[in-house]
Amino acid sequence: DDMLAILRGLTDKVCERLRRLATAAMTVTLKIKYLDFVQATRSKTLDGYQHEVEQLFPVVEYLLYHPEFPPRPVRLLGVSLSHLDYEADGVPQQLQLPLQMRV
Repeated sequence: DDMLAILRGLTDKVCERLRRLATAAMTVTLKIKYLDFVQATRSKTLDGYQHEVEQLFPVVEYLLYHPEFPPRPVRLLGVSLSHLDYEADGVPQQLQLPLQMRV
């Protein structure tokens, strides 16, 4: 239950980013890092683009339980979305990467 609550919050955050970017995603990835730093990831690609928590969180929940991850102490949980749709009016848009300069 604790993990689901955390994953729901993470899904809310990534969906908020989608809304700010005015885009949607087709692939959902769940990442779990255990206390011993062993990492496991699972992904699912959907049939269409989604951007709402109500459509994406059930996928995160599915990835957590099918098949169920072994019950071990967890140090990190992550939710990411990929295969994004950046087309506005049918025209692909070039994304701007943040530029960081170090002196």
